[in-house]
Amino acid sequence: MIVKMKKVFIVTTASLSDAALDALGELGVIHVEPVDPSASLPEQIQSRHSRIHQAIQIISTVEPSDEPISGDIDPESAADEILEIFHRLRENRNRLAELHRQAEKLTLWGNLRREQLDALSAAGLTVRFYAIRPEEISSISAQCVVQLATLSDKRVMVGVAQRQGEPTVPDEAEELIPPERDLPSIRQEAQQVDQSITRDSNRLRELAHLTEALNRRERELALELEFAKVHASALK
Repeated sequence: MIVKMKKVFIVTTASLSDAALDALGELGVIHVEPVDPSASLPEQIQSRHSRIHQAIQIISTVEPSDEPISGDIDPESAADEILEIFHRLRENRNRLAELHRQAEKLTLWGNLRREQLDALSAAGLTVRFYAIRPEEISSISAQCVVQLATLSDKRVMVGVAQRQGEPTVPDEAEELIPPERDLPSIRQEAQQVDQSITRDSNRLRELAHLTEALNRRERELALELEFAKVHASALK
């Protein structure tokens, strides 16, 4: 049975508006609509126009791909995708630069992986790394001593392994703590980020074929916006 509805106005403070709407929604017996649905129309069109304009600024610097874009894509949907790709590219490029900085600091450790050290530890081997003067290597007492690299301060880096107990090293030896993250894993992530950048860059080149359609839609929205502003002012 269809029950006749009554129109009511509810006044609340701005801070309680969300709670009021939630409470009204839970009742399930009313239909809520703004006092003037057209009041926000210029703002909505302005937002759409702004997004199109931003997308055009981005895509105008991109050289179109050799092959035309496939499929029928709405200009506003294309604009949303362009903006999404642009922000993702910026984040990924920043991330790639940070990974390169991290990798430069880990060149001393080469391709050593954390899981390798964990496996040795699980097998009962104590593995330590030290910076030491070359002439002091012979004073290290351990089951295995390997010189790994030459450091910039004329010291060398040695790896020491001992199955039982701790190795004996000179007091002047400086222990080097392996990084929490190893170089191979950083390189792997950098490769994945670089591949994502390539995919997004190629997609932008495809979307660059829609520049004319985007410009046309921007002009249409500009006219719609002017009309909506005039209409809204006439209603005041």
